[in-house]
Formats: sequence, C-alpha cells, structure tokens
Amino acid sequence: MFVDEVTMSLKAGKGGDGCLSFRREKYLPKGGPDGGDGGRGGDVVLIGDPNVGDLTDYRFRPERRARAGQPGRGQQRSGRQGAPCKLKMPLGAVIYSEETGRIVTEVTEADREIILLQGGRGGWGNAHFKSAVNQTPRQITQGASGEEGRFRIVLKTIADVGLVGFPNAGKSSLMKQLTRAHPKTAPYPFTTLQPHVGIIDYPESYQRLVLAD
Repeated sequence: MFVDEVTMSLKAGKGGDGCLSFRREKYLPKGGPDGGDGGRGGDVVLIGDPNVGDLTDYRFRPERRARAGQPGRGQQRSGRQGAPCKLKMPLGAVIYSEETGRIVTEVTEADREIILLQGGRGGWGNAHFKSAVNQTPRQITQGASGEEGRFRIVLKTIADVGLVGFPNAGKSSLMKQLTRAHPKTAPYPFTTLQPHVGIIDYPESYQRLVLAD
C-alpha cells in the first residue's frame, strides 16, 4: 500500500541529571566536589533518502522517541549523550506542525540531516557550584526535557515519471519489467488500486528515476 500522509508524535530525549559526588581517596578523605554533568538528550533528525518511496514505515509506528542522556558520574565524568532518533524520509516530504498548521521544514536533499526537535540540555554536577565561599556544594541541576510535538508529514513529490493509461493496459507489467517493484498484475481491469513506486537505476551514469504507476 502506498502511503503519502501520516501524523506522528515525536519527542527528543531528556538531558541526564547532574551528579552529586565528592572525592574520596586514601589520603584525601574529605576531597572537593567532583560530580560530573549529565549528557545531552538525543535529537529527532530527518534524513532525506532517495531509496525511500513513501511513508509506509511510519503508518503503524507513528510514535518515535530519541534516547535520554545518561546522568553524570563522580570524578567529573560527564554522562553519555543520548542516541538521536533518525527518521529516513522520502525526498519531497513536507512537515507541518499539528498545533499551528504551518510548514516546519521540507526534505529536498539526499543525505541532508535536519534537526526537527532538539534534545534537552544535561544538568550540572556539583563541581560546577564550588566557590571560595562554598567548598562543599550539594547543588546539582536536573536535565532539561527534550522538545516534543505532533507533526503531519505529507509527500508532495513522489516520482519523476508517471504511468497513466486505460485500465488493464499493462502499466503494472511495464513497471515490473523496468524496476524492482512488485505490483500486483492480473488479467482484469482495476487490478491496481493504490499507487506503486519503483526505481530505475542507470549504473553507468549514477543516476536514477522514480517511476509511479
């Protein structure tokens, strides 16, 4: 089934919390603060992919989340940054905000990464709060929440070439011969009820055409 429009709920990762820690060594039982910072939360990133023909992958999994950042640790070790949520999009995908109805961005270039939602900033460990007045600070900050939102994604451009013709004229059979797509073919009219998209590769020139039936 060809899918050219989906509504998705997306959320970037929360930042990791700062760490409350003090140095404790054999000859330094009352060392200073050494709590590290939390890691930044993962972003939600859109990537233009010419090998993706439609939005089928997101129809049954419309909710996606990036990973949260790891909390800081002692010895001033920062937490690991959360893994981003990378969504491969067909070229020509237009992203609308469900809240405002306005266009947020558009995917037009192959392999270009677009940060749609930013992950939350990591919290500060207590080492950040040391001062001449306060040698043993117990303050830390929590990681910030990542951005989130609901978006409507619409595929504006689906093909370079389109096949248009009378029912049962052989359009799907031609597409099966020219591309790696596998549309249903049968000897009766209106076999094709949903659009099909296939790729025609030209290895000698490193070019390709997207064909729609």
